[in-house]
Amino acid sequence: MSLPTIAQASSRSTSPSSSDRIATRDLQEYNSVDDDDDDDGDGSSSHEAVYVDARRKRRTRKHYSMRRPSFCNTCCFTIYVISMLLTLLVGLSVVYIFRDSIMTRLDPKSSLSTTTVIHSTSAAASSSIVTTTTTNAKRSYTIYYDPFVGVATDWNPYNDPPQPPQIVTAAQQQPDEKRGYMQQPSLYNNSLVFLSEGDLYMTTLPSSSSSMPAMRLTTTIGNVQSPKLFKDKIAFSATYTGRRDVYLMHLSNVATKRLTYTSTTGIRNVAQLNDDSILFAAPSQKVSLPDVRLYRQHFSNNSISEVPLAQAIDGIALDENCLVFVRFKQSSRTARYVGGTAENLWMYCNNEELAVLLTADYNGTSKAPSVGNYGGQAYLLFLSDRSPVDGSDIEWRATSMTLWAMPLPTKASVYGDKTASLPRPVQITHVSCQYNGMALQEYAVDPVTNNVVLRVGADLHLLTSKQMERRIQNKVSTVHAQKLAIQIYSDFHELQERQIMVDPTMHLTAGDVFDTAHGSKSFLATLRGQTWVLPVVDKVSDKMYQGSGQNLPPRRYQVVPGAMTGGMMRVLTSRNVPLLLEDGPRRLSVVLATDPLSPTAEHAFYLVETQADGANVFGDLKHLPEPFLGGKQRGGSTRDGGLGSVKAESVTVSPCGRRMAWADTDGRILVMSLPLYIPNATYTELNSENELGEPMDGSLATFTWSPGGRYLAVEHQARNQFSVITIVDCGETHKAEDDARINDIVVGRHVQATPNRFNSYKMFWGKSSLDYYLKDKLELVSMLTGSPPPDDVATTLYFLTDRDVTTDVGSPWGSRAPMPHFMTRRSLWALPLLPEAVDGEILESVRGRFAGGGGLELFVDDSSIALKKVMEEIDEAAEAMAVSGDETRRTARLLREGTGDLARHLRSRKLQTHEAGSLTRFLRRVAKSLSSKASSISGENVTLPSLDVALDSKFPKDMAISFGVAGSQSGINFARAAYRMTQVPKGKYISIVSQTRDDGTLVLVEADNGISLQLFSPSAFPSDDIDQTPIYAPLDNFGISTCRNYVWIVFMNSKTKIIENTISGWSGLLGDVAELSINIADTSQMGLSVLPPVEHQHMFNDAWRMLRDYFYDYKMHSTDWLAIHERYSGLVGRCTKREEVDDVLAQMASELSALHVFVYGGEYNSPIDENDQDSQVMVTPGSLGASMVRDPHWKGYRIVEIPFQDPDFNLVDDYAVYSPLSDQTLRMTGQDGLKAGDVIVAINGESVMPVPDIHKLLRGTIGRSVRLEVLRLESGKLSNSSSTEMPTTSLITSPISPTDASNLFYNAWEWRTRETAKSMAAKAGFTVAYIHMRSMLADDENAFARGFFGDYDAQALILDVRHNNGGNIDSWILTMLQRRAWMYWQGRTGMRRGDADWDAQFAFRGHIVVLIDELTASDGEGVSRGISELGLGRLIGTRTWGGGIWLQSDNILVDGGIATAPEIGTFNNNFGWGLGIEQHGVVPDIVVDNNPRTAFDGVDTQLSAAIQELKRWLKEEPVVIPNPPKTSMDMSVQEENCPA
Repeated sequence: MSLPTIAQASSRSTSPSSSDRIATRDLQEYNSVDDDDDDDGDGSSSHEAVYVDARRKRRTRKHYSMRRPSFCNTCCFTIYVISMLLTLLVGLSVVYIFRDSIMTRLDPKSSLSTTTVIHSTSAAASSSIVTTTTTNAKRSYTIYYDPFVGVATDWNPYNDPPQPPQIVTAAQQQPDEKRGYMQQPSLYNNSLVFLSEGDLYMTTLPSSSSSMPAMRLTTTIGNVQSPKLFKDKIAFSATYTGRRDVYLMHLSNVATKRLTYTSTTGIRNVAQLNDDSILFAAPSQKVSLPDVRLYRQHFSNNSISEVPLAQAIDGIALDENCLVFVRFKQSSRTARYVGGTAENLWMYCNNEELAVLLTADYNGTSKAPSVGNYGGQAYLLFLSDRSPVDGSDIEWRATSMTLWAMPLPTKASVYGDKTASLPRPVQITHVSCQYNGMALQEYAVDPVTNNVVLRVGADLHLLTSKQMERRIQNKVSTVHAQKLAIQIYSDFHELQERQIMVDPTMHLTAGDVFDTAHGSKSFLATLRGQTWVLPVVDKVSDKMYQGSGQNLPPRRYQVVPGAMTGGMMRVLTSRNVPLLLEDGPRRLSVVLATDPLSPTAEHAFYLVETQADGANVFGDLKHLPEPFLGGKQRGGSTRDGGLGSVKAESVTVSPCGRRMAWADTDGRILVMSLPLYIPNATYTELNSENELGEPMDGSLATFTWSPGGRYLAVEHQARNQFSVITIVDCGETHKAEDDARINDIVVGRHVQATPNRFNSYKMFWGKSSLDYYLKDKLELVSMLTGSPPPDDVATTLYFLTDRDVTTDVGSPWGSRAPMPHFMTRRSLWALPLLPEAVDGEILESVRGRFAGGGGLELFVDDSSIALKKVMEEIDEAAEAMAVSGDETRRTARLLREGTGDLARHLRSRKLQTHEAGSLTRFLRRVAKSLSSKASSISGENVTLPSLDVALDSKFPKDMAISFGVAGSQSGINFARAAYRMTQVPKGKYISIVSQTRDDGTLVLVEADNGISLQLFSPSAFPSDDIDQTPIYAPLDNFGISTCRNYVWIVFMNSKTKIIENTISGWSGLLGDVAELSINIADTSQMGLSVLPPVEHQHMFNDAWRMLRDYFYDYKMHSTDWLAIHERYSGLVGRCTKREEVDDVLAQMASELSALHVFVYGGEYNSPIDENDQDSQVMVTPGSLGASMVRDPHWKGYRIVEIPFQDPDFNLVDDYAVYSPLSDQTLRMTGQDGLKAGDVIVAINGESVMPVPDIHKLLRGTIGRSVRLEVLRLESGKLSNSSSTEMPTTSLITSPISPTDASNLFYNAWEWRTRETAKSMAAKAGFTVAYIHMRSMLADDENAFARGFFGDYDAQALILDVRHNNGGNIDSWILTMLQRRAWMYWQGRTGMRRGDADWDAQFAFRGHIVVLIDELTASDGEGVSRGISELGLGRLIGTRTWGGGIWLQSDNILVDGGIATAPEIGTFNNNFGWGLGIEQHGVVPDIVVDNNPRTAFDGVDTQLSAAIQELKRWLKEEPVVIPNPPKTSMDMSVQEENCPA
């Protein structure tokens, strides 16, 4: 099941009281300076002017590590010392020059100056602070920040001495350094083959414990799997071509031979090798459920025969007649699994009717059968996780996987005495007890010596035949295997540094834009776990720099991590921090990353410099910056007081650069002041509910800061599942006007800003078009009068909403029970934000934003009259100024024009009440100042004073918003002040990208027939019109910079364009959308450096932490999760290939013993790029859509079966459903289709007999025409001829892909089963509807509709969810099946049929049976349990998979891989946790199994049982249409009793 945690961490984590509502974390490294230290006696604040930049000085300090060389000769040593001294002198000169160049970068004429004071000389001390004081005539602010806290003060990142490569001798080598990661052993006559690095190695078992050098046998780019050694041959599967097929290697230097060219989705397993054949598993190529079956490749005639079993994933032939096989393979990585798909041992002997379950005594896992001979008796060896319960001989429980043995069953013992039971198996090993809880993964038996090799962890261990014999005979209670000292000599090429070509569509996870000190723009990019600064180039050019020294190309550089630490940490996101108080070159970013020093990859927040001259401070593990939050020292789960796992996409920095917010996987929403201006920075958890009681769960929330950082708008889910927006007041950012300190966060009200009756989302802090107009005019007035400019604040919260609910379904009448379908159309709304008080009064509402025209005469109020008087005063002052010189007269004219426009629009009633009031106060100050200036005019040279802006105006401001009185009714009144932007049409909008800074154009993203940008520009004020401009371009990703000045867009062609957030910037996109060559973030020829050994360890730690923090049960199913980390962590260092890391992850994650744990994805090496469609088609064999066997008699491939499916469709869900050889396909071309029995003898003129497989000739033919030469033995005119020679005919068709072929066979099975069910039901005397659902996704809803509505009036329904892969649409199915008929219609001729029969329309009135089996999984189990719990039907089949915990698959690793965490538990009152599904499966009401042998022949015992059960049920409870009343209503006029 899928949907749109937590244990103890390291003991080093601190644990605050769990009762604290606010989770605060004192940042010891950034403690404030004692206020008493700043007090110079008179209460004033003093800041010493020490012009030392300690941050940069630290970088230029000299540090050399001198090691005395072990020269033999004193003279040589003297020369060496002299040369080093000379080098040192040169280095000192360079260092001081470099330092001086840094120290002189600040403009000495600047009004700002920077002072850095080191308050502690011990940088390693936890109380170290560096404060930088920025001053001017108005204010001074102290900046508390030092990224080098915890870094040695004498370290210079540019002067570390070089480290020469070290040559390690064999004597110095650690024992495990050449071991590699060993898997899948196979053994023959003491020769051992195994896998490591994805390749095949071979060695020989020694007579003692001496070293065992291993020889590499294969060199695949992909990997080898399941090797089997027999004498001088090795069979294995491999991906030499990108597809997995079977290969045979002869050790006598004969070239390895490819044996299969499967047209299915690939080989699953090589099971056994002997002298004349190979036994392997592959998907079925017959009309059947999609099962895996065993096939035997015969060397004598190169033919492939099918073992007559419908389900078999592994097996071993005991002799020529009998086979022991494993029926299923469990898909989830789940230890101690006891669900319905548990692997068990079965036995089948030729000519028997049934296969027999050998391990029926245990419902857990028994797998990997092999045969060994001990003490003169043959034994069946196998792996099992069983353990006796309290010494019982008959009751078992699941523990750890280990090796078991029992006497080899014979045909007589299994098929002879039906009452006989198999002997109790003997436990050979106790691996978990001996290897720190690790389980036995694989083993191999030597058929010659009967020795056994075990694989535990990453090592192979030997059990001798003598040890095996003594244990089987119970002479010892346990045996201890000897670790094999295998030495793998290899270059370990996959451990070499990787250079990954950057593709923003794949690798970009976060972006931001900032202006550099030298006037250009840079793109701050988080790319596959690394932070880079990319130049934004004005013009993309294909030309390389020619080396002339002219126009050097712009530079890109890595910020986190360093070149030698790539992979040891993962950057999840990087956000630029606007430094609005600094005019210098420094640029700063908040980086969320895993701490490279944390053994469990704990999340940490860093402040990292990103300017061009900054040093990469993550280049050396010895000198790493200290995180200001989280990490090694302050990490761990949230229950242990740590950060847990932060939702990276939630990290948001305020545009003012003072505050940030984030959410974590425990649903907390947290805010804090960045440790730049706040000495005691803490983080605070927001309330779990807003003022109206709606939950504020951060796990699904998004948020955005107001420009000044006071308010945080949070989009979250209400209790009724609708999205609502809540505005959280985080407190004023400044203290009193006379205090230079910046406030820390003080969380206040959590006010709901939208009703919970519909969805509201994607909010954006902006302004109305009127605000933009006023801003321009008032800035002009301010400039001309020398007055401070008006506050530029957000006055409107824009958001999208789907409150305009409309359906495109008019009524429930019509085919398929039309239900209301609510179109996903969203509209743009605006919430006016009112100031807290105007003239001492709190405003409860807003009016008049669009009043005008005929309504003008109604709007005359005191506020507008006062504003008019003030404008008259300004006009008089301007008149007085006009008598002066030309410059002053020009100023007066502009001023009069500006105020005149304001007056006209006041008369047009285009000002809101609060705007008129605030404008009155502003202009009154202007008039007073202007009158004073006008009265002092005494000559022509008088000019207005220049603007002197206060320092705190550098920060964006927020007005204090009036939310009204707290309470349910008044609280929702605030939200109901919102209005719809009616000039913006409804659409499938998915986001508000931005609002332009200069004219208020709103930029929306619409997903309608592709993704497009929609620009909505307001017309010239006072017009209320909005102009729409679409920009159609294939977008992949987009975002807005923290400062809101830029927007970045990633297009599907992998180009990232930076757009200035102005109307001219967006107009530039219109002109460049075709070429995308201007303002592009430069990723051309860019590679990311990764060190695989380091990244492997990090991925393990990252996966472990995410499982801890994402898993639905914070107790981790009562496992010691930290101990599990320690158990498996050591294996990662042995991994030499990405797939081996997956094996470690699987072992670790399986300890949760939960379903829905899958390990997949990641960057695996492959000979074929999976994104290169042409290459994929080139190596993939096409399929002719038929089952065929090699027929030497007719010198071709004889057709056994051509799938025939639903004749009423040629496309299902837009996919072709007919075989390329069928008459349904070929008759459209004027050709006759083939039939079973016809023979294909040649393809494109080449005989099919010389090639090992017919599909070799079909490679690269998918979707292309091929010419077949065929013998029409059955479909031709001579089909009844007795001649042994037949003429060939030609046929042209087009092969389909292996995936389409698999669907073709599956579709044919569905059609055949439907027809069989209807036929059987008709014979039984009733009607039935049959529906098979492969999974629970959108296409399966289509399948349900195709099967249900045509037969909704049947007496019975068979819902077949066998092999269902799950999904999330169970509620749709259950809703339809719960409809009940409660009334009926009748016309003149009886009950109406065909247009109306009963209500509710299409309600199913019959009995329901659900077919389930071992592979019914996830939501397939959910719908089955739901039908049972709701009393809708009965279940028939076998116990299901057992996955009752839902997942979201969002705990992705850095390379795209994942070890999924089941995140959402389920329960009800009847079954409790897991609905009785988790780790058990749904138990059917009637247990019926389809035996693998009979199922191979097409016998469906479960379907037959369903028909019999429905027949019995209908006899007990017939389903009939009720008879209408016998008499109709009598409405005739009755004879009156008239008086005489």
